[in-house]
Amino acid sequence: IQGWSGMRTFGSFPLVDQAWDIPVGTTPFLLLINEQSWQRQPTSVQRAMRRHGGLGIARSSGQAYAAINQQIRVALAETGQPALMAPDTSTQQALVDRSQALHDAWMTASIDRETTYRAAQTFLKRLRAQTSTAPAGSAP
Repeated sequence: IQGWSGMRTFGSFPLVDQAWDIPVGTTPFLLLINEQSWQRQPTSVQRAMRRHGGLGIARSSGQAYAAINQQIRVALAETGQPALMAPDTSTQQALVDRSQALHDAWMTASIDRETTYRAAQTFLKRLRAQTSTAPAGSAP
């Protein structure tokens, strides 16, 4: 699975003649830094990351990617490639159901993971309610 900006970055468009438009509602953006890299940062950088990080940077970065992806989709639509397919409600729900096994396997690794997963699902549901254009069928 590759997003529009990734396909542009890696030059994948000539290899693709069709793409699925899966309505996830919200695409998470996660920026990670390992502890050694974090410790090497000057105090001013750490302070700035703490001040501007978290949900704020996730939202602004996600909005930036959404804007870039929309520009790419408009440009692709003008060329007619790739053919864009969208799942109907039953296909979307089948995709959700099929992916649930992966979610369940991740959660069973520890009880803390289930708590984290449930909290993330609640948070994503709120975000999707604010921004979603997804049809019925809840994405996990």
